Amino acid sequence: MVGLTGDAPLAVVQRIEQDKVRIALQGIQLVDTRAQLLSLDTLRENAPDEYAMVRDAWLQRRTFQIEGDRRRLQAPEGELPDYLREDERNPTVPADAMPLPPLPGG
Repeated sequence: MVGLTGDAPLAVVQRIEQDKVRIALQGIQLVDTRAQLLSLDTLRENAPDEYAMVRDAWLQRRTFQIEGDRRRLQAPEGELPDYLREDERNPTVPADAMPLPPLPGG
């Protein structure tokens, strides 16, 4: 949440001069952020050890980022990464392309 607070004055929405439009857009952003966090709330409530779950999720994401960098360095110039190819067997989005909510206490 600290990052969101620091980013708020620099957000594009802040440059909108019409108060009603700006406030409406900020409200929509708030609802969207909360909707993204709902699935995490369920995971955290059902986890036997919340700390271990967050730690393991962070490690998996970090490993994916590192391995993704290695693949990019090894791939020939101009070749698309796996997640951008039209392959119905792997319709995933890489973790580093997805916005992540702040960790508890961070």
